[in-house]
Parts: sequence; C-alpha cells; structure tokens
Amino acid sequence: HLTFQEWLAAYYLVRCLYQLNETKQHEQLCSILMNQQLTPRYSVMIPFISGILYNNIISNKDPSGSGLLYFWKLLHSSPPQIIPIHQVMLFMHCLDACKADTDSSFLSPQLQICHKSLVDLFESWIIAWIHFDKDNDYAYGKNWRNDYERILDRPLNKVMESHLPNFQYVLHHPDIHFCIINQIKIIQIQFNGLDNRDLIKDRLYLLQYLCISTETSDIVVQCYKQVFKKEIWLCANLLYVISVKWNKRQLDDVIEFFVSELVNEDKYIHERCALLIAKIALKSNKRQLNKVFEFLMDAFESGKITICDKCAHALATISSQLGGKQLDSAFQCLVHIYPSYFHKTKDRNDETDATQFIMKLKEGQLGDIFQYLIGRLSDKKENVYNRGSCAELLGELSMKWNEEQLNDAFNSLKYMLNKDNYGTYRKALETITVKLSGKQLNNAFNYFVNRLNCKGRYIYDDLLERIAQRLDEKQVDIALNYFMDKLNDKNTHQDIRLKYIQLINITSNKCNEQQLNKAFDSSMDIFTDKNDNAYVRKECAELLGTIAVNLNGKYFDDTFKCLTNGLKDSDSSVRKSCVKSLVILSKKWNNKQLDITVQCLIDGFQNINGYHCGTSCRLLEEIAMKLNEIQIDSVLTCLINGLKGNDEKLYAESIGHVSMKLNKKQLDDVFECLNGLKDENGCIRALCRNSLETISTKLDDRQLDRVVSAFIHGLKDKYKWDRKSCARPLGIIATKASEKRLEKVFDTLMSELRDKNGDARLSCAETLGVISEKLNEKQLKNAINTLIDGLKDNNQYVRNLYAKSLGVISTNLTDEQLEGVFNALPIEQRWDYFNSYEKALKEISTKWNEKQSERVFNALMFVSKHSMNTNDDNDKDESLVKLLKLILTKLNDKQLYLLVIHSLERAKKRRIYYRDALSKISEDMWKRATIGGLKEHNIWQILSSNSNKPIELLAFGLMTFNPRIQLNCNDDNITSDDLNELINQIEQVSNDENAFKECYTVVHEAAKSGNLSKFKSILQNHSNIDINDSCNEHRQTPLHLAINHQHWDIARYCIEQGAYIDIKDGA
Repeated sequence: HLTFQEWLAAYYLVRCLYQLNETKQHEQLCSILMNQQLTPRYSVMIPFISGILYNNIISNKDPSGSGLLYFWKLLHSSPPQIIPIHQVMLFMHCLDACKADTDSSFLSPQLQICHKSLVDLFESWIIAWIHFDKDNDYAYGKNWRNDYERILDRPLNKVMESHLPNFQYVLHHPDIHFCIINQIKIIQIQFNGLDNRDLIKDRLYLLQYLCISTETSDIVVQCYKQVFKKEIWLCANLLYVISVKWNKRQLDDVIEFFVSELVNEDKYIHERCALLIAKIALKSNKRQLNKVFEFLMDAFESGKITICDKCAHALATISSQLGGKQLDSAFQCLVHIYPSYFHKTKDRNDETDATQFIMKLKEGQLGDIFQYLIGRLSDKKENVYNRGSCAELLGELSMKWNEEQLNDAFNSLKYMLNKDNYGTYRKALETITVKLSGKQLNNAFNYFVNRLNCKGRYIYDDLLERIAQRLDEKQVDIALNYFMDKLNDKNTHQDIRLKYIQLINITSNKCNEQQLNKAFDSSMDIFTDKNDNAYVRKECAELLGTIAVNLNGKYFDDTFKCLTNGLKDSDSSVRKSCVKSLVILSKKWNNKQLDITVQCLIDGFQNINGYHCGTSCRLLEEIAMKLNEIQIDSVLTCLINGLKGNDEKLYAESIGHVSMKLNKKQLDDVFECLNGLKDENGCIRALCRNSLETISTKLDDRQLDRVVSAFIHGLKDKYKWDRKSCARPLGIIATKASEKRLEKVFDTLMSELRDKNGDARLSCAETLGVISEKLNEKQLKNAINTLIDGLKDNNQYVRNLYAKSLGVISTNLTDEQLEGVFNALPIEQRWDYFNSYEKALKEISTKWNEKQSERVFNALMFVSKHSMNTNDDNDKDESLVKLLKLILTKLNDKQLYLLVIHSLERAKKRRIYYRDALSKISEDMWKRATIGGLKEHNIWQILSSNSNKPIELLAFGLMTFNPRIQLNCNDDNITSDDLNELINQIEQVSNDENAFKECYTVVHEAAKSGNLSKFKSILQNHSNIDINDSCNEHRQTPLHLAINHQHWDIARYCIEQGAYIDIKDGA
C-alpha cells in the first residue's frame, strides 16, 4: 500500500534508470538498488519499480526488457547479506510485481532465466524453512503447565509468516506450487513415524501458511485430521484459522468431520469439536447450519450425544444464526434437556456464554429465562458458582428486563451481598439499581443506607459510592433530593449524615447549576449552624469547597467569606476542613481575597481576633508560593516575633513553609534569631525538614554545620517520630557536603544502623543508599557489610528496608561486591532489592557518565555470567534482565555486542527472560552489535584459538531473530574476511541436513522432467548436495534419471559436474 509520495517516487526512479549512466539521478538509483534495498522506505518502492518496468515491456515502451534486466542486475550487485532472507523476500516481491512470469514470449531469454533462477532460489528457502530441525535441543522449555513449548522462534518463521500472505503470483507459480505440495506430502508421510511432539507442533503451525490453493488446503486438512487425536487442541484451532481460505466443499468436509467426532467417547475430543462447530457456524451458510442443527437436535433427543456445555453452546450459536423456528426449537430443547446452559457467562477458559443467545429470544421466552435465573439464584441448594453466574446474567441482561422484573431482580439480589461470591452479586446489584427509576430508586437508597448500621457496612458503603458514580441526569436529580432531605434531618445518625455528604460530593460533578445551587444552600445552612454536629459541619465545609469551585459570583464570594470565618471555629477539625476548602478555592482568588487571607494568617500567628496559630501554620504551608514579596516580608516579621514565645517550634516550622521564597539576608536573620533558643536544635529541624534541599545552597558553612548537628542530635530525640525523620535530611546534606562533614554524617548513620533497638535505623538505612555515591571504598565496604548483616534481623520490615538500601547502593558497586550482595540476598528480600536497584538505575541513568555506565554494565554482566552454572532461577533471571534492559540504550557497540552474546548463550540454555529481552532489541541495535562483534572477532582471532564461539552465537542470534539489517565492508572498518566468516557461520546454522535431503527430491524431479535451468540452480544454491550421493528411494542418482528419460542435456551436465558413469541403476 503505497502513499502517493512513494508512488511518485517510484515513477521518478524508473525515469532515472533509463537516463545516462553518468547522470547524478542514475547514480542515485544505482546506490538505492545496490546499497539501500533493505531500508524500509525503499524496500516498499523497489517492487513497484519492477512492476512498472514489467508493464513497460507489455505496453511496448521497452519491448526488449532492457530496463527490467538492468534493474535485476543492480539488485543482484548488492553485497552479500548476513541475513539473506530479507533480500530474498525483496526479490520475491519484485518477482510478484512481475506476476512471477517465467514463460511469456514477450520476455527475453535472459529475463526468463533470471526469473526462473529466482523461483528456484525461493524453492530452496521454502524447503529449508519447512524442514529446519537443528534447534530441537535448545528451543523448547517448560511452561506454567509443565508442558514443553517453543521458547525460541524457528528461524525464518516470522519472516515467512509476514510475507507469504502478501504474495499474489509467486506462490501460484507452477514450480513453487508443485514444491509446496511436495513438502506438505513429505510432512504427511513424516507424521506417520514422527513421535517428537515438539517437531509435530512445529509442522502443524507452519502448515497453516501453506494453504495457498484448494489443492494445498485439501492436503493440509488431511494432515490435521491425521494427527487430530494426538494434538486435539492445536489441530482444532488451526483448522478454524485456515477455514477462511476454504471453499464450500472444504467447509462441508470439515464440518462433517467435526460432527462425526461429536459422538467420540473421549470427552476432550467431543468438547473441542463442539466448540469448533460453534466458531465455524459464524462463517457457515444456511444449508450448512441447518444440516448441523438437525444433527444436534436428533442426537440430543435420541441420546446419541450426552449434552454438555460445549455442544449446548454449539446448538445455541447455530440457532442464533438461523433465527425463526430453529431458534424457538433450540430454546425449547435447552429449557427441557439442559437448562443449566442459561446461566453460562463469559469465561475465557470455558468459551461458552449464553448471553448472545438469550438476547435474541422473544419477550415470553425472556420471561421464562428470568424466572429460571431468579429461581436458581434463590435456591440455597444450588452451588455458589452457579448462583453467581445467575446473578451475573441478571445484571448483563438488565436492559432486557421490564420495570417489574428489575424490581424483582433487585429484591432477590439485595439479600445475596453477605454471601460468598460477593463481587459478582455487588456488580449485578449495582447494574440493576442504576436501571431503577423514581420510587424504586428511593427505596433502593433507603435499603442500602439502613444497612450502614449493620454488620458488614463497608459492603453497602462501597456499593452506594459505585451507584452514585453511574447515575444518569434524571436519576441524579432524584438522588440529590433524597440525599439532601436525609442530610437536613438532624435526627438521622451522624455516620449516615456523613455518608449523605459524601454521596452529594460524588454526584456533584454531574449536577447542573441549579442542582449545585441547591446543594450549596443546604450545605451552607448546616455549616453555619453552630449547634449542629461538628463532624457533619466539618464534612460540609469540604463539600462547600468542592461545589463553590464550580460556581461564580455571589456563591463563590459567600463561600470564601464563610470559610475564612470558619478558621475561627472552636472545633479544630472544622478549622482544618476550612483550610482544605480554601486551598481548593485559591486557584480562583482575586488579589483582594489573597490579601484578606494573608491578614487572617497574621492574625492567627498573633492569636488575635479569634484566629489560631496552628490553623495559620497549616494554611501557610499550602498557599506560601502564592504570596508576593511584601506579603512574605509581613508574614516573616510576624513569625520571627513568634519565635520568642512558647510555640517556638511551630513558628520555626511555619518559617520553613516560606523558606524557599526567602533571600540570603532573610535566612541569615532567621538563623540569628534561632541562636540561643531553648530548643534550638528542634527549631532548626522544624525549619529545614521539608525545604533543606532548596535552602541548603543559600546557607554558609557555619549554618550548615548547625543544621548537621541539629539532625544528628535529633536521632537521639525522645520522640520517636523526630528520630525517624532526621535521617533523610542528613542524606540531603551529605550529597553536597565536604569530605569532613560527609564522614561525620556517615559515622552517625552507621552508629544508628548497628543499634538493634534504634527506631531511626530504618530511615538511616534508606539514607545510606542515597549518599552511597559519595562514599569512599572503605566506607562503602563498611556499609555493605552492615546492611548484609541486617538481612538476618528478626524484623521482616527491617530486612526488607535493608535490602532496598542495598539495591540503591548496588549502582555504585564493583562486580565482585555486587556478586557478594547477590549471594547474600535471601529469596524473600529479592523483590525489595531488585525493585530498589531498578528505581535507582532509572534515576541515575539519565545523568551518568561513560565510566559509571561501564561500571554498572560490568558488574551486572559479571553476576549474570557467574550465575549461569547455578540451578534455574527464573526470578533472578527476570530481575537481572530488567536491570540490563534499563541500561541498554547507554551501551557502546562493544558492550552491546557482549550483552547480546551473553543473552544468546543464556537463551540457548532455555532462559526465557533473556529470549524476551533479545526479541525487543531494535534492528539498529542488532546492527551495532553485529558491527561490534565483527570488530571483536578480528581481535579474538589474534588473541585466542577459540575465536569462533562468539561469532557462532551471533550467527545463531541473527538467524533466530532475523533483524532487517544491511552491512557492507565499508561499515566501521569491517573487513571482508570478517563479514564472510559471519555469513558462512549463518549458512551452517541455516543449512539443515534434513532440509537438503528434501532438496534431493527436487533435484530428482528436475532431472526426471528435463528442467535443466532448475537442475543447475538447485546444485548451485546447495553446495552440500553431492551429485553422486543424492539418491532417491530407488537408489537412482540424477544421472540415472536423466538417461532413463532421455534428457541428454542434463546427463551431459551431470557428467561435467563429476557424476560417476560406472554406478549401476539402483545400486
């Protein structure tokens, strides 16, 4: 599918091809066809160019075909590719654009030979793909069911699967078609003696791509039938996949096959066939559907088939397709013979779902289904799963129930919430409730709210919230009126009133302006009533903020005034909610409202006019960044004065809230005022705790020393929370501290870590990870040993946190240190460790230098290599691969190559996570790794006698993952010897002995038919075929066959190639 631009470009390139060789445009075309043919942009256009050139011959614009011949010459002039399949596929798309024409009289002899050689080339690749078995020893691993499955793709699989369906002519060329038929027949013969399940499954999978014609599809279906009872699930699914390619006769045959197997005594075969019949029904015509329908109905009535979920589903699906009388008959059959089908719901493991069948029933039939579901739901003797299914269907079919049925469903479901399978009942009841209207909806709310006083109230609490979120516009009005009526009733229990406020809050985002105004007035009345319950008023204060932010004018101004007055409320929880709502409204404040708020803050800090210091501190924390310089100065003056009173720590904390907006002089004044206070250290901690990272750059050395001393002192504070909160600020200081100050912090942290009874050791462990990058070798070793010792602590939380700290520190460890940590890590702490390591890597990898990258890479590779000979440990593998993938983009070419080689080595040992990582490596990375590998190979040849092992692994990876890359000897000093060595290794990987045995058949067919060009092409493309050793089943060589059929040109060619003339026929 070309874009218009690509279409124009292709025509432009054709014009360039016919220009003189010396022109710049002609040279550009030659460069594209020879050196850039695998570039995605050009690989789309190049086949179109060949199609234009082919049409030029037909239209007599270029009757000699010189343009097309020159085109093929340029394509074949490309350097040999390390992964030739992509180039071969490009050639095939070009040939397809020429309609795979090898015989037309208007083609020159040269073009006919060229096209025939391409057909022969493609034949050899198809044969090699189909019969490749070399990876049998390492490509399979156990899955979660303990069953062996492929963990590495068969070479060429993905390439073939993506390209074959797009060929319009190539696959139908007589030679290719004949070759594919032969290969399918060979597979069919192999199935008779093949007992390796892995190889059987491989062939079954690839057969689906060989259904290129009616004839091939017939043989493929025979193959699937042949091994159907050995691989039921796979064959059944693949038959369904290829059913889109069948004609009516073939579909009839397969349906008849599945129907015949329905009577099989093997339950599994019966069920798979029933499910396949249900699936294929969606593609069947009316005649076919009627035939299967009649068979099923007769079989059920006669007892020939014992009905089950699967065949009941097949009947339901078929009758749904047919409709009318058959649908009625199927309904009656299922109602009387197998009514349990009607409570079947969606289940990915079961594949039977009655919902679609029920949806097509008539009103009277739906009434019967409804009564059946309600009856089973209420039947206490019915098992839990079936009752849950009935509830699920009642919910899913809610749009089909009338008002009375909805009410009955609600009444049945509401008693089920305290039963097992709560989630299913809750979801069904939620769905039914939101379909109720008017009085029924009010009754539903009444029921749920009344249950809030009972045991298990959390169930109804959750349900009410879910329902409130799903109400439509009309229901919102009903619900809002109900909620507000109940809220205004002071006799209602406090907890219930709080729930109504919460529900009004949830529905407010669906309310129109009129409804919001109504909710606002009701909330305001309750909030301003000082005699009302304080908890209710508190929630109303927060509700006012939620509502008012969506209102303007008088409502917004009234709310602001009301909430600022609320800052003086006698109840601290009400004041706290007023702060919360004011913060929400602050995004819409004007300058006057900000000034009023600042004055409230100052009054609070001065404890005048009814305002409270603690409330001002809380509000300042939230709005500090909105204040201008004048306002900051006024507030700071007030706070500094407050340091002289009894609440010095609260004022110091408040200064901390605005500290990020203070200049150096203001901070100096603050520290001067802190000097000599009763709890100077506590005040410094309160000031710096949340803003230290920002203000530390403004502090001088003396002030920083005071801060460090204050937090070190805090680790011994009598209050537990203060002790726990001191370690993190020390870490912030240490990352920017001098060597002397860092040593002081480190010694303090280590002292706390060794104190088994210390409350602060958890936060100290965390802080240690943060400063690890600044530690010297001795300190780092000390830290590692202490944290490893902590992994043996009796407290699991301590062990987990120490593991996390080790994870952060690990980004700075050498390979041997990292291995020591890995070996010491208990299994239960691995998640904490690796998760922490991963987060730390993500954080630092964006800013690390080449040296840091190399250290982390070397350490991870060292650990991974050392764990290769240990027992399989998938969890450890998964974690290591995650870490390696994180640094993938930071690696240079050599590191990338080493990682790829290591991962390939692990993948060959059936390590699935390394396989997954390799499959996600981009084509550009594969190219970089390959270039890096070729450079390294050159070095290894000089230094090592075993230099071929890495290049063999690289060849294995390239053939397995088939990245689309194009290399030549000009890429980064690659030598032709290195490139050819890699190509040779890939040929050895791909050249499967069995594949060449199958090629012998093609050689014999060519000799027998007298096709000299094909005979030559096969021998040239498969150097492994020995003309004297390639015998057919009658022990005849190609020379015998050529002589017997009087093809003297082939006989002469055989003798020229060294064929023995003294071997007897059949010897």
